[in-house]
Amino acid sequence: MSHPITNPILLPEILCHIARYIPLFEPSTDDHFHAYTSYTPENLYPCLLVSRLWYQCFIPHLYHYFVHSIMTQDSLPRPILAKHRPHFRRAILDNVGRPLDSNFHDLLDLPTNLLGLTVHSVDGDPFSHLHLLRNACGPRLRELTWYGRNFSSALDTPWDIVGTFASLEDLVLVRWDLTSDQLRTVLLGCCHTLRSLRMHTVSGYGPDVFLSNNDNNSLDQPQLELSALRELYLMLDWPQSRAVIHLPRICPALEVLHLNVDLEEFDLRVMIDYCQKHCPKLHSVLYHEGYSMRHEYGYYPDPELYAALFKNSARHLRSVLIPLPTGLDTLMLDALQSQARTLERIELRMMRGCTLDVAMLALLLQKTTALKSLVLDKINVHVQNLNLLCEQPWACRDLEILEIQGYNFEPRMQRVLDLLLLQIESEQPGTINTVDTTDPSDTFVYSDGAYRMYEGDGQGWYLQQGLSEKSYAKAAQNREIKERLFRHMHSSRLHRVRRVTLNWTDFFAEEQPPLVATDSNSDSESDSAS
Repeated sequence: MSHPITNPILLPEILCHIARYIPLFEPSTDDHFHAYTSYTPENLYPCLLVSRLWYQCFIPHLYHYFVHSIMTQDSLPRPILAKHRPHFRRAILDNVGRPLDSNFHDLLDLPTNLLGLTVHSVDGDPFSHLHLLRNACGPRLRELTWYGRNFSSALDTPWDIVGTFASLEDLVLVRWDLTSDQLRTVLLGCCHTLRSLRMHTVSGYGPDVFLSNNDNNSLDQPQLELSALRELYLMLDWPQSRAVIHLPRICPALEVLHLNVDLEEFDLRVMIDYCQKHCPKLHSVLYHEGYSMRHEYGYYPDPELYAALFKNSARHLRSVLIPLPTGLDTLMLDALQSQARTLERIELRMMRGCTLDVAMLALLLQKTTALKSLVLDKINVHVQNLNLLCEQPWACRDLEILEIQGYNFEPRMQRVLDLLLLQIESEQPGTINTVDTTDPSDTFVYSDGAYRMYEGDGQGWYLQQGLSEKSYAKAAQNREIKERLFRHMHSSRLHRVRRVTLNWTDFFAEEQPPLVATDSNSDSESDSAS
């Protein structure tokens, strides 16, 4: 009698799912405008050696990407390329000064299964290779990322070849100089399928690519419509055409808007008006600070216009990312409170050393009834200020995630923690009892397995099992304030909170399984971050 296989690592569907989550590239930053990565196929090599079943499941994912600068004839002979060519789904042409060799042409021999293409300023006329791509995968290509060589690359070759990729869903254009006709040709070819568009440092075109003159000879009538576009990334930098602010006018299905503004020359009021009138589905506005040639740390509109971006661009915002160069002021508080009934995710980042007005934040928490995730980064306030959050009940009954990063605590407590960490590092692993200080109240008791902390009022908060003593010591600092914060959330009937992160220490509402590996790396990361 045969028994069913119950071990998940012997099930092909589980192994294939795992393979998809093993990164083949170094983790990129959260900067959506400069996501450079390094190819790291060695992450999958050990999996290929486990067994024949594992090899069969992981080998297609190893050859998911064709990276031209690495997979040359010397490193990937033609017989191997031919054997695994059906597995390739995405090609990255980053030849770094060398001509495209025969491996690239062999890859495009019909039929091909390529769905994505990234081109980094290849030598010669890149459009000569587009003819091959159009014939090989034009009808099926879903993703195209095209980098020009310089800050703005102008080419006389017609862009109508790109316009033949009629199934594009994700298009990224970086460092190009395009006329209005060229850009219109590109967008017209995929106007019914394009779901995500990123335009970085693209110059040359005018507003007539999007709009035409009406009867009053003013730009108002749309030239085309990107009916499927859901996500729009715009870097409003020096080379970018000022006409890009008209783009939301032709995106009726727009849901997510990413902005990186470096110059004040862009008329954001026009963009806000277009978003409000012509993007009824817009629910997320994410503002990213970037480096500017004029403003070293990036440009922020004046406080009134900056607040209007989040107050007036959408009727029912659900998610916002807001860097705050001067803290949370009354204008931004009013903007967030105007969206309080629908906001589900708020991320506030204090920039340039400014501090968060915790009293303002407390007022916000009394209004945001739909909030599920609140992230506060670099708040730069004294830990005692967190007591202001516990004076009035919070309205966010659906809150699941709370992160508060970057608060400070009194020097005396910092000195106690330093002494404790020094004692932990100098003694053998085991139990650390107390720290002898001049103040008898400055004591902390640690015992093995004490991963459940801050119990009371029916709610217990858990640390990750298997943490080091150093991590437990960090979790125990400012215990009184943490206990008050947890009790206040419970009394406010916030019963859905799953995780609370306080200065890089995670507390969980449910018991967590032990860590597989030590957390020495996380300790070093949190030390460097703090």
